[in-house]
Amino acid sequence: MIKRTPKRSDQELRNRVDLILSGGTPSAQMVKASLAPLLKKLKKQSDAKRAKHTEFVRYLRGMEQLQPHHPRPSRGEAKAAKAFKASLTEKAKLLKIAPPKFKPVQPQIRSGSIWTISSAPYTDRWNSGSGSSANHLLGNWSTASLDGGDSLAGVCMFFTPPPGRFWVRFAPYMPVSYNYRIDTSTPYISFVPSRAHARGFLGAFVSAFDGRQWIDIADVRNTVFDNSVSIRDDDSGSDDTAWYSPQAEFMTLGEPFLFALWAWGGVSTSTQDGTWPGWGFANAVMSASVPFMVVEQKV
Repeated sequence: MIKRTPKRSDQELRNRVDLILSGGTPSAQMVKASLAPLLKKLKKQSDAKRAKHTEFVRYLRGMEQLQPHHPRPSRGEAKAAKAFKASLTEKAKLLKIAPPKFKPVQPQIRSGSIWTISSAPYTDRWNSGSGSSANHLLGNWSTASLDGGDSLAGVCMFFTPPPGRFWVRFAPYMPVSYNYRIDTSTPYISFVPSRAHARGFLGAFVSAFDGRQWIDIADVRNTVFDNSVSIRDDDSGSDDTAWYSPQAEFMTLGEPFLFALWAWGGVSTSTQDGTWPGWGFANAVMSASVPFMVVEQKV
């Protein structure tokens, strides 16, 4: 005989949410679950991007087989190209960017629409990928990617609006410091070009807990840099205090549900080696401070 677990009533679910909101600290599992909709979306986007890139490379390699054979580069040329890429990689490993420093901001509420300005320490943090870290107590995060992959991080604040249906504006203030370099080398007689790409962005992500599961409410991402080079080209860029404030607006769900407000971002790089001894190089680092988050309840 199968013993069935009785279904919890809506009041029991509401009591569970209220318990979290009554001054208690959300569990690590609850914080991680609030990111589940975003992680699912990122995985889907990454899988699609990887599949497209694999198919494109397969096509180019197939076309390369149809091209006439040309003399291979000399051993000296190949050695020089390899040594130059190795020097770029070593310099990239040493490159680290510290988050911009700002004076603490006192939490406050302004008149008119209900403006709540909150500062660190925040509820919790999250990071994913090599070279990533986050500190919710200080309100900052750092990311780094070298020759392929995503590096992501962020901090979050839990928030509960009063009952009713109205618009809410979530605007985390995130000054950033970043540095990126992309470089390519391809033999003059070749068919498959080398490629390199670097991207950095900031985001404001909002999810809501309805007592049963977390759902995606808003996802806004602002591009900081997004550049590509190919064949025999290079590009680089940096900034010590670039100011950004991605804003996400969403409608409350009527009930005083629990919302997770994530101030996050990161960098991603990708490379493709062209006809031997061609190569692509990409490195990107970015760090952000989150001195305060603005939550405007338009009531």
